[in-house]
Amino acid sequence: IAPERLENSRFLSVIKKIKISQVAVDEAHCISQWGHDFRASYKNIKTFLESLDYSPVVTAFTATATPEVIQDILISLNINADIFKNGFRRKNLKFSVLKNIDNVKFIQKFIHTHLDESGIIYVSTRKECDKIYEILSRTTVVGKYHAGMSDDERMSNQEDFILDKTKIIVATNAFGMGIDKSNVRWVIHNNIPKDIESYYQEAGRAGRDGLDSECVLIYHPKDIVIQKLFIENENTDSELSKIKYEKLSSMENYTRTNRCLSEYIVNYFGDALEESCGTCGNCENEGEVLDITIDAQKIISCIGRLNDRFGVKLISEVLKGANTAKIKDYRLNEQSTYACLKDKSLEEIKIVIDYMIGHEYLKVSEGKYPLIKLTEKAYSFIRSKETLFMKVLNSDTSIQKSKKNLKNNASL
Repeated sequence: IAPERLENSRFLSVIKKIKISQVAVDEAHCISQWGHDFRASYKNIKTFLESLDYSPVVTAFTATATPEVIQDILISLNINADIFKNGFRRKNLKFSVLKNIDNVKFIQKFIHTHLDESGIIYVSTRKECDKIYEILSRTTVVGKYHAGMSDDERMSNQEDFILDKTKIIVATNAFGMGIDKSNVRWVIHNNIPKDIESYYQEAGRAGRDGLDSECVLIYHPKDIVIQKLFIENENTDSELSKIKYEKLSSMENYTRTNRCLSEYIVNYFGDALEESCGTCGNCENEGEVLDITIDAQKIISCIGRLNDRFGVKLISEVLKGANTAKIKDYRLNEQSTYACLKDKSLEEIKIVIDYMIGHEYLKVSEGKYPLIKLTEKAYSFIRSKETLFMKVLNSDTSIQKSKKNLKNNASL
């Protein structure tokens, strides 16, 4: 039953006449406000259990729960349960992140090189779904799925995909719940999802037969703006909004990191890898390692002197020595760190800041207008006078454009 049924007094009067041996809670993360799909109706389960004059066995299942969510599930159900973990690593899934590319051209080329394979293209909005479907359907048999379609059309397209009548489907996150199709060979996210849990759940629809499969995330900064609009339009309380901003920040950091992507994901869920996966886009990309110690020191100094009051854009402009009205209004051109990285482009500065966020030297505040703040790791870095290296990935076109300058500046 859906947990909403527990609000129906007529249903409760019938169910209480039955001796229930076990209550199994599926998608148990929905009971926690820290879970990525919190549903208030799940709170009814605890009340229902307490209303019984006997104690049935209670079990809870979820594929995506952080340690914090696990504890919240136990508290919310008021149970003292044994916890069984199967591990979060999916060895047959190859993860990769692509930045600032032409989404449609990449998807078209990918499909052409993966002929006769079944795949899902996830998008963040109905408009984007219709757009990509219209372009792909000119040359490829493809289906689509979003909440703006009729029930009959959605059901028909979903069945065609499950039965392999249609190999590829373009869909919003409304598609997937209850989908059990074993031979999905790839999942492409055209836009960044709202959190790691959603991403892993959606990407994890690939390779359920245990065979090698690909999970590609395409990242554009504008997608973060869209996700923040979703949070703002949900009209949730401030505490829940804060949680959602934190989760979105962790998702964005996934696109920033240049360490093993599988390791990043399992670490997020409180698990660990003994060694890097060796197969994700970051592990396979040898790239080039650059010394960014001096740059990082200057960035930390600038953020500290500005008391964590500004975002990436303005911090980068101060370091560059830009002559904007906002800098003059705040008298930031009088700061000692103004123009201390004047020999670098704004793009180069942002690359290093991005790296430092992804590796937790800096953190981004929650909210509509995120600010850059120093972490304890940044202070430790300054105190210890350690050397900091950044791996420049060959596949990152935005970095490649600046790679030569980064290398030249590092050697000065």
